[in-house]
Order: sequence, then C-alpha cells, then structure tokens
Amino acid sequence: MRLSSLLTGIIMTLASSFAAKAQGGLVEMPVPNLRDSYQEQVTLAYNAGLGRPHKLTPDEQKAVDDPDSPVIITYPLETKLNRSGKYFVVACDSGGSDDFGCSFTAIGGALDKNNHLPGLRFEIPGDNCVYASGHNDTMFNLRRKFCLDGDRLKEVKQPLHYVGLRSKTVRDLTFYSDLTLKTPVGTIPRGEFVEVLVANIDQDSNAPSGLPTHNHFLVRDKRGLTGWVGLDETQEAQGVEGLFFAGD
Repeated sequence: MRLSSLLTGIIMTLASSFAAKAQGGLVEMPVPNLRDSYQEQVTLAYNAGLGRPHKLTPDEQKAVDDPDSPVIITYPLETKLNRSGKYFVVACDSGGSDDFGCSFTAIGGALDKNNHLPGLRFEIPGDNCVYASGHNDTMFNLRRKFCLDGDRLKEVKQPLHYVGLRSKTVRDLTFYSDLTLKTPVGTIPRGEFVEVLVANIDQDSNAPSGLPTHNHFLVRDKRGLTGWVGLDETQEAQGVEGLFFAGD
C-alpha cells in the first residue's frame, strides 16, 4: 500500500471517529431571557438525538406572553430522558424571586412539583437522569442528580456535596477536627490560600425540592491539613472568598 493511501485511510478513520463522538455529545442550549443577577445563564445540555422542538399549547402561550407575570417562563424543547422512554416537556422559569429552575413534564402527564428542579445548568445525557447544578439559592455551585421513577424525578442522595473551590480567606479562619467545631486543627490567616473540599448535608424541608443548606464545610490549608468550618448563609462571603449565599 502506498504511503499516501495509508495516510488517507488513517485520516478518514479519525474523521469518522471524531464525527461519531460529536454526534454522541451534548448540545449546549442557553435558555433565552433567563440570566441571574450574577450574570449566570440558565443552560440546558441535552442529547441531540433525543430532543425535539416543543409547540406551545394555548395555555402555555398565554403564560409566556403575560406582561403582568413576575415570572419569566420559556419552553425550550421536548426531550426523552432515555432512548426507550417518553418525551418530557422542559419548561424553565425565573421563579418568584430569581429562583431559577426547570420542570420536566411527561407528554400527556400532569405537572408534578417534584419535577421542578432548582439550578442554572441542567445536563440531560439520556441515561434516565437529570444533573442539575448552579450557585443559585446556595452557597456554592451545588451539583445534584435526579433519576426517573415512573414519571417522577427522585434525587439520588449523596453523603457529601463536592465544592472544589480554591480561594483565599477573608478573615482568620479556624478549622476543627469534626462537626462539633470544638477541637481546633489550626487557623488559616486572612488572605491565605484555602480549598473548600465538600459540604455536609443539612436538608431543609421548606426549601424548593428539598434544597439542602450547607453550613459546614471541609477545608484544607496550604500544608494539606484538613478540618471543618461552620459558616452562616449570608449574601457576602464571611470566611472564604466566593463562598456566599447567591439568593434572597
């Protein structure tokens, strides 16, 4: 085989491989008119082979066009959550006070408040689940997983929530050996490096979709020492730069 023919074959094989990966990837769709006060855009990431446009019903059109409504609502698409399942209408809204979220309603089914997920980014890969994330009514970019049980989305509980924030302290920050915050491990001086690793789960039954609140965080200092800190949910960072309650 001539070298030129061999190279052509390799190039065509690579091109086919890249095309297959592109077809199997997710389409990023910014949702129009939905951007929070921190300029974070509500975004869907969905499997292109499972999504299709949604035609508004008269009631949906009325809600979208209502000039007196304090809530912005949009219907970006319909999508299957798995290849063999039914289509779900995706409706995203600004919430009552910029409490952004998206709901997933099965075609022909009734609206289920449990299927309204708070967040700013919603990944729908077609594996029967929706992955919601966003620094929205939380103290950090909260990542959650919801999977179908019938037509209802149920959260897959995690023992801890990953934070992964590398930042600096805004005051001297003492960290402790456990959640009782009684035995100090050390203190990170103001303005020094700190990494927030995870947050413990403190479920708030009154929050949207059982939105967890997180007042205890596992951190590490520049030497690699770890410990827990307790931080209040305030709209300005009280202990770590970038760790604050993004909401009302």
